[in-house]
Amino acid sequence: YLNRWRHAINTMGLTYRELARWEESDACFNRLIEQAAGQSEQWVGIASGNLGQNYYLRGSYEKAIPLLKLDMRLAEQYEDWGLAAGSAIPMADIFVQQGHLKEAKAYIDMAYLYIHRVRQTDRLRRLYPVMSKWHTAMGQQQQAALYLDSALVAGKRFNEKFNALKLMRANQEAMANRQEADL
Repeated sequence: YLNRWRHAINTMGLTYRELARWEESDACFNRLIEQAAGQSEQWVGIASGNLGQNYYLRGSYEKAIPLLKLDMRLAEQYEDWGLAAGSAIPMADIFVQQGHLKEAKAYIDMAYLYIHRVRQTDRLRRLYPVMSKWHTAMGQQQQAALYLDSALVAGKRFNEKFNALKLMRANQEAMANRQEADL
């Protein structure tokens, strides 16, 4: 059951993050890192990236950077390009905010390449705002506006897909209830 346990602890950490219950979220990811150390590099990377995301979201960039880099290194090693893109995006944002635009551009390019390599275009909704910030910092206002517009479109598409899934789930539940009533 170890793999299921790891998935469950990771999901709990993500859920606590959504609820802004940072200490509980951090505890889940730290527990997963501790358990997976020496057993599963991939899980260490996943949990490190998620913990790094927590620090990033709270503005603790110095704590976030090594965790996100570890996640990227391991994701690249195992050719998990979606996971690598997931950590490259906040890395790019951190470097934009710190004024390290050359480093930020390198991470933007990595994220863009990885996203298209695995065709996970929903991730663009997170990358486009960072690209907009980068172009703004470079003094390229017109490009910044285009990427901001692209971020809005990508976000809208993602929300439409998510809403369609919720509607499909509701329809499935209604059909199951009807079948149960018929029985």
